Amino acid sequence: MYGGDDEAPDTLAEVFEFMRSKGLDFGAASDHHNILNHEAWKKFESTDFIPLVSKEISTGSGHVMALGADGDVVFGALGGSDERKRAEFRRVCDEIRRLGGIAQLNHPRDRKLPISFPERFTGIIDCFDTMEIWNGSERMEEGTKNGDAFRLWIALLEKGIYLPATSGSDQHSIKDYLRERWVKTFVRTERLERGNILRAIKNGNGFVTSGPFVEITVNGASYGETARHRGELVIDISVDSDREVDTLAIHRDGKPPTELRIGAASYRNRITMAAEDRKWLFFVAGTDPFNKAITNPVFLERTGDR
Repeated sequence: MYGGDDEAPDTLAEVFEFMRSKGLDFGAASDHHNILNHEAWKKFESTDFIPLVSKEISTGSGHVMALGADGDVVFGALGGSDERKRAEFRRVCDEIRRLGGIAQLNHPRDRKLPISFPERFTGIIDCFDTMEIWNGSERMEEGTKNGDAFRLWIALLEKGIYLPATSGSDQHSIKDYLRERWVKTFVRTERLERGNILRAIKNGNGFVTSGPFVEITVNGASYGETARHRGELVIDISVDSDREVDTLAIHRDGKPPTELRIGAASYRNRITMAAEDRKWLFFVAGTDPFNKAITNPVFLERTGDR
């Protein structure tokens, strides 16, 4: 919008009106390399909409989103050695947090190497707060950059590294949003306030979706929270969409997914499941990339014997 790398034909006012027409309560607007839109975007704040300032930072080895950081952050090692870049990633993430923002790793498995996060840097991936698993420019399918990012996210969870999942960067125009069912990030928060929204994103209290609205609790705990149990899990499921959702997959650490047949646009159920020695579980509603939701995990903690 203000001289970044990517063409953005819409004005901030048009972006705001579009977001409100779709019922969004908050939204981020970003440029590459600059924060010239920040003051203009802040002016759209109201009692029912929170604009989040952000900037996408190019590093030559991936893109970092400074989400909610009210200030400029620049990556200073574009042509540096791997050692210097690792140190600079950590410095940049710390600086974003100092400015009140979230350090997000965007599209880590992009097919363009300069904007994909190198596998050789995986050892420092925990310097980020969140990870975009579903980039707005492509479907969530196997064999795509989003499918690969999703697999990376699961692999990190299996290793005990939790980077809450987000979505939606690189949606460069309203026309692109309307052409396909665009992906959004929902979060649960008590009040519509900037700090609450950022905390919910950082904690993973939500899900990403191109259609279904998914509310699931495990022993009363929701996404990003810890469900305490004595060996049994009670899972309350609520799924709503404007078209049929075929399945709900329950993913658990160290186990293949368990699949439930839905076959409806609206679904309610309560199931019980043995906790075993699992540490977390998350849910995927739907297999159609235009009607799919992926939740952040609910963590599990045993409090005693049954």
